[in-house]
Amino acid sequence: MLIPEIKINQELCRSPLECAVCLSVCPQAVFKAKPANVYKFRETPEEEYTLKAVYRVDCSGCGRCVRECPAGAISIDFKPLGPGKEGRADG
Repeated sequence: MLIPEIKINQELCRSPLECAVCLSVCPQAVFKAKPANVYKFRETPEEEYTLKAVYRVDCSGCGRCVRECPAGAISIDFKPLGPGKEGRADG
């Protein structure tokens, strides 16, 4: 079994909430924009959000995110699932 290794270049993906292309084109909803910092008693500014592939085990490998990312910040490689692994991914 192959599992996707999704890489996001944070230097190229500068404002995932403003762009949101990958968030809208991914049929499996793999991506999530998360705050890099959490502040007490105030909201995190939009420019401090980063893109994460939180649900990468659900990735079907269609490549729409790679093709449609205007910044070219996303790449996907497929790695074999090793023995004894349960297929869970951290994002």
